[in-house]
Amino acid sequence: MVYEQNWLHFRHVENERLWFTNIFALIVAGTFVFAAESGLRHELWPLFLILVIVSLLGLQITIRLSWTALSLSNHIQAIADELGISAIEGIPVRRNSQESGLLARIRRSAQFLFTVASAFMLFYLMMFGVVLGLLIYTIKLNTVSVA
Repeated sequence: MVYEQNWLHFRHVENERLWFTNIFALIVAGTFVFAAESGLRHELWPLFLILVIVSLLGLQITIRLSWTALSLSNHIQAIADELGISAIEGIPVRRNSQESGLLARIRRSAQFLFTVASAFMLFYLMMFGVVLGLLIYTIKLNTVSVA
C-alpha cells in the first residue's frame, strides 16, 4: 500500500512538471508569434521581461520538482528493497556509492547529464537565454532609434 502510494505521488510530480512546461511552452510560443507578427519593436520589452521572470520561475519549479521526484524514487527503492521486490526500472535512483576518485565523479556527472530532470532544466535555461537576448535587443532598439 505504501509502495503504491509513493509511486502514485511520483507520477503526480512528473505530470505536474509536464503540465507546467506545456503551459510555459504555449505562453512562449504565443509571445513569439505575437512579436513576429507585430515586428520586434521597443514597446515589446515589458513582454520579454515578463517571459524572463516566468522562465526563471519555471526553472526554480523544475528544480524543486526534480528534487522531490529524486527523493521519492530513492524512497520507492528503499521500500522495494525492504519488501524484497524489484522496483520498476526507469526512475533515477541515486545511492551513496562506495566509489571514489575521478572515475566515480565522471560517472555521477554523466548520470545527472542524461536524466529527464536535467533536460527540463536545460530547456528552461535555454529559454531564459533566448528571451533575455530578445529583451536586450528590444531595449537597444530604443537607444538606436533615439540616437
